[in-house]
Amino acid sequence: MSLHPISVTLDNITYRFEVGEYPHHDEMRCKFSVYYQGKLMATFAPDRNHILHLCQNYGNMKEPILHLVADQLEALHHYGFFEQQ
Repeated sequence: MSLHPISVTLDNITYRFEVGEYPHHDEMRCKFSVYYQGKLMATFAPDRNHILHLCQNYGNMKEPILHLVADQLEALHHYGFFEQQ
């Protein structure tokens, strides 16, 4: 699994994450893993409409940051961003 950088800004603070994508998503594993400074923070899985749902919030991230991360991933994933890399 390769990691892809994303950044989100909340309250004038920019958070830089790395996202891993499992190309063969199944019911047993979430498709996206979000890391911050090398630590697994959250996992997400898309529904058939490409809307992401939180699987686990391992890092107890604040809800506004989770929404910003999900919004960015939805936009990138919808166009096959990760599969093209």
